[in-house]
Amino acid sequence: MSDGIVRAAEDVLVIGAGPAGLTAAYYLERAGISYRIVERERIIGSTWANLYPTLRLNTANFVSSLVGMPIPWRGGFYMTGRQFYRYLCEFAERNNFRIDFGVEVLRVAPEAGGWRVETTAGAAWYPCVILATGKFGNPIMPPVPGLDAFTGRLLHARDFHDPADFRGQRVLVVGNGPSGVDIATALAGVAASPVYLAIRSDIVVARRYPFGLPETLWRVLLQPLPERIRKPLQDFICYQSYPGLRKHNLPLAPNRTNRKGTGAPARGPELLRALDAGTLKAVAGLERLESDAAVLMDGTRLQVDAVIMATGYRPVVHFLDMPFETDNDGWPVRDEGQEVAGYPGLYIVGRFYQGFGPLYNMKIEARLAVSQIQRRLANLAQDTSRASSERSLSADSTPAS
Repeated sequence: MSDGIVRAAEDVLVIGAGPAGLTAAYYLERAGISYRIVERERIIGSTWANLYPTLRLNTANFVSSLVGMPIPWRGGFYMTGRQFYRYLCEFAERNNFRIDFGVEVLRVAPEAGGWRVETTAGAAWYPCVILATGKFGNPIMPPVPGLDAFTGRLLHARDFHDPADFRGQRVLVVGNGPSGVDIATALAGVAASPVYLAIRSDIVVARRYPFGLPETLWRVLLQPLPERIRKPLQDFICYQSYPGLRKHNLPLAPNRTNRKGTGAPARGPELLRALDAGTLKAVAGLERLESDAAVLMDGTRLQVDAVIMATGYRPVVHFLDMPFETDNDGWPVRDEGQEVAGYPGLYIVGRFYQGFGPLYNMKIEARLAVSQIQRRLANLAQDTSRASSERSLSADSTPAS
């Protein structure tokens, strides 16, 4: 190890104290592996702590609970974001994880068979590192012409917290994924009417309770079927749209198999209700901004006071100091399990958002990552022991002078 960098007292550094990082720590503790969590903010789950009040989970409680701590049923099938944050805080308090707050990771680079990690609190070498940084700390602000010329309020969906901040203002929400629809419907009736929702290609609006059951429960019930049967049946059931949407001339995708536009469905009747009430209006995609207006792809010019860009996120991996290939979501490609391809000792937890959702998937990912870490640490211990034995034998065989 160069520059006199010291080996950390712990075997694993976990970057991020959100649900993924805490889940990884849970399994590390039960495996008896020493770890340290670093979190750049001063609180756990900072993304969840700053959500707008109307956000609701799209996955049911029975698949969204953290490991070893079921979500209480008193809140119904789908928790609000604020309810989940309180639950996350309780999970952290119950387990008393080792977390160093206010520590930002500046650089992670392979060195001497492990990982050199430089942070605002200093540098150290770790055999293993878990990336549990998620993707909601790295918002995408697309290069729309006129961004610098716009004199109104311009922000990303990540920075939207309270609809009351936009009371009486003319607002355009750009992006029609779950966040864009949630924000637009939260503003409807608070901001000036109508709130505009810019849709570039198409939109999937599905029910939370298709045929009377939670969407997630349908996925569980259909799971035993062969994929060739399960997939079309699941699409038919789980992407049942609300009747009455077509009268608003929305460019609706028929189901999830049509991925031309939005990557995830917006769920619930709130969009339809706001459209029916006239407090929200779907418009064409954003072409450019002017000083006090938004020009749409169909040539329409809207006078607006604020533009909220619900245009997605990329994973937080800017501190990785080595070349790596990325997948379609921007994460480093994995080699086996959760380990990054070509970089032993570097793992990802909390990257897969489909199926039963990220909160369910991260439990599987964390368990698999810890299993891989156990094998790696055992192999490193064997290599160290073997090298020590060889040095001892070499010293014993050296002729006396």
